[in-house]
Amino acid sequence: VPSTPTIPNSNFYNISAPTSSASGHTEEVGTTSTFNVALDASPAEAVPSTPTIPNSNFYNISAPSSSASGHTAEIGTTSTFNVSLKDDSHFPSNPSSSSVPSSDFYSISVPSNSGHTKEDSTTSTFNVSLKDDSHFPPTPAAPNSNNHNMALHFDGANDWVAISNTSSIPIGNESYTIEAWFYADQMGDRGIVGWGNYGSTSQVTALRLKGDGIHHYWWNRDISATTGDISRAWHHIAATWDGTNRKLYLDGVYKNGDQPGAHNVPNAINFRIGSTNNSEYFDGKIDEIRIWTVARTQSEIQADMNNTLTGSESGLVAYYKMNEGIGTSLADSSSNSNTATLNNMTNADWVDGNANCCGGSDFYNITNVSGHTKEDGTTATFNVALKSAPSANVTVSVTSSDTAEATVSPATLTFTPANYNTTQQVTVTGVDDNDVDGHEEYEISLSAPGTILSAHIVSSETCEAAGYDLVTSAAGCLAAGAITSPAINGGAYPGQPVNGYGDASSGRTAGCTAHNGQLQDGGNTQYFPNASGACGTASFNCICTESSNSENVQVKLHNLDDDTEVTVAVSSSNTAEGTVTPATLTFTEANWDTPQTVTVTGVNDNNADGHQNYQVKLSAIAENGLVAYYPFNGNANDESGNGIDGIVSGATLTEDRFGNINNAYKFDG
Repeated sequence: VPSTPTIPNSNFYNISAPTSSASGHTEEVGTTSTFNVALDASPAEAVPSTPTIPNSNFYNISAPSSSASGHTAEIGTTSTFNVSLKDDSHFPSNPSSSSVPSSDFYSISVPSNSGHTKEDSTTSTFNVSLKDDSHFPPTPAAPNSNNHNMALHFDGANDWVAISNTSSIPIGNESYTIEAWFYADQMGDRGIVGWGNYGSTSQVTALRLKGDGIHHYWWNRDISATTGDISRAWHHIAATWDGTNRKLYLDGVYKNGDQPGAHNVPNAINFRIGSTNNSEYFDGKIDEIRIWTVARTQSEIQADMNNTLTGSESGLVAYYKMNEGIGTSLADSSSNSNTATLNNMTNADWVDGNANCCGGSDFYNITNVSGHTKEDGTTATFNVALKSAPSANVTVSVTSSDTAEATVSPATLTFTPANYNTTQQVTVTGVDDNDVDGHEEYEISLSAPGTILSAHIVSSETCEAAGYDLVTSAAGCLAAGAITSPAINGGAYPGQPVNGYGDASSGRTAGCTAHNGQLQDGGNTQYFPNASGACGTASFNCICTESSNSENVQVKLHNLDDDTEVTVAVSSSNTAEGTVTPATLTFTEANWDTPQTVTVTGVNDNNADGHQNYQVKLSAIAENGLVAYYPFNGNANDESGNGIDGIVSGATLTEDRFGNINNAYKFDG
């Protein structure tokens, strides 16, 4: 029988002694033996200590949190903790807002988004315009001819003209003459010109219309003239004062006068044209304002009212021709240069003036000059007629002084005695010369050969002595010995009877001829074109004809240059960081002050390269006169648009004065 089963020593298990009916052993007959097993100690791991949080100069870490004291468990228990960075020193610092550079050329708005883009395609925008229009050639004055007279149109509501320096305007009891041409759109209390202390007796000098005539007032001591409705036609008005006598004229004709006593205007600081009594606004056109410190006579007024003055006439202290045609300034053509200023008026208020006054030609009537031509083919037009009927057809040649700037059509205008005053239109077309030459001036010339203008009756002397160069009715004058060198060899002007016509048809005027004797001895009354004068009782009467010798005038125009646009190139110094649209901005004389928007879009370069600095550059590449421009944007290319690229030899790209990489060249000396 074996010995009792042994129990091994173990530091892990506790084992009891086996028990069985066979002394703890088993038997082949199926006897069993049992023993108990336990562990010396619990098999579970010891609960670990609370998780530790490491020290870090980089992270802020919170204590872990879980149902297992901050630990995880194999049954899926989670533990959480929070992490942040200690500070933001590990990130690139936020850039300051983009600065807008100072520029004498551009006006640039503050960019949106503080001027920054982002790699997620966030954009920034800013607006660009030009500071002024000095980069364009100055706009020329309105076209003019040595026949074309301008005027100002007043709206009857709030248009007026003032002068700031009134020291030369007559005040107190000084003598004066005031003159003006006017075309009223309606009658009523409509001021033409005036100044003084309105509301105080005898302290005003003013001219205006009234409901049924013209009115010259000092305030409470006024004179008027009843004329009826004189609107819708040009008229000349004048008022004079010589210290005793005050007179009022219309179209050179005396209308009224008085002796009102002393005049005492304190000053002329409220001098106005087109308005009196600080209101009474004129409705219509005013031209040729003339202020004198002398009382002109009726004959002096009549002699000059239809003529342009030189400005140096004795006593003339203010003279406004109103021929500028553009702008808000009105030049004083007297020696005092008292420039006037238009108020509430625009270029549209410069209009055609009185065609019968103050032009430079007795032959042509030129009206409705539409404006200047342009190199884009914009045309200008004007109308031409003759001022008086010719005795035969007249062919007027029309030419351009510079066909490289403008061409003209038609080349000729034909006027007959029947259609002389019917306007014919001339069309001028601008030519593109592809040069940046500014607004070039040229002239359209109208020329005609010597032509009969009018006939004159001479009762003594000879036609030549009277200043006329042709003879219409030669027979009677020759017989009386009145012709010393007849222009037409003893006969009438071609196509006209020797002794004139027998009736007054076709606009003919009565003239007088005498054949070998006095009129009362059988001289005949005949008829001639436009005859002026009177038949006398001398022993002879001649019909002498005034002619023009190759009448020539010029209409001065400008061809407005279309090559004066300013094109601004817009570029990014680093297209890997930001791109710009549009690539160019175009400014013209019409839109130079209209802001145009530039959009800058951030680019994702997939690099942890921080906030990258870059610049958006504006370069005026087609400024007037610019032929080459080298901004050195990573190369030596010409960005003027003329393609004159540079060749780099030895120089190396470096940082420019703004800190932009590869935007300047370094030279080694």
